[in-house]
Amino acid sequence: MKIEWDAQRGEKKLLGVRQLYLSNKTMVREIWNKAPKIKEQLFEAVETTQYGAEVEAEEAVEIDNLIAQLEKCSGSRIPPASSINKLSGTWELCYTTEKSVHSIVNTLPVLSITQTIDIEIAYAFDAIYVEGFGGKLKLPFGPRGGGWTEASYIDTGCRVMQNSLGDTLLFKKLS
Repeated sequence: MKIEWDAQRGEKKLLGVRQLYLSNKTMVREIWNKAPKIKEQLFEAVETTQYGAEVEAEEAVEIDNLIAQLEKCSGSRIPPASSINKLSGTWELCYTTEKSVHSIVNTLPVLSITQTIDIEIAYAFDAIYVEGFGGKLKLPFGPRGGGWTEASYIDTGCRVMQNSLGDTLLFKKLS
């Protein structure tokens, strides 16, 4: 049960369980329907930032705002356990606030940064593809020490992660 203000009547009204369910369902649907537009704006905003290594202050604020809006679309800060299966596959890093990634991007001729995950066998592999020796080199890249990372938004094609250092990572699913 929930008490809501009825502005037309100028009085409080009590919503029953069914009314509450239907109003929340409509609200969730409206929020979820905004996700594709927000993702489009977000991927467009990060496109020229070199994984976040070359981002201006105003751009960073816009990107942070779009990420916050996208996170609201999942309904909670941490997506439900049912989202775990969406993790399997190969993801391309599009944007991060991680300084260690920025230093690599500013030093090496990076072509792409990927993360391959297989939930079935509890496998994850991070790789940086760089141009070198007349071709493309795959360099392993992974976490340095302890810490944690959690998904703050995930769907079949997009994933936003937050880590214990306060960094944000935005991935697009390749396969």
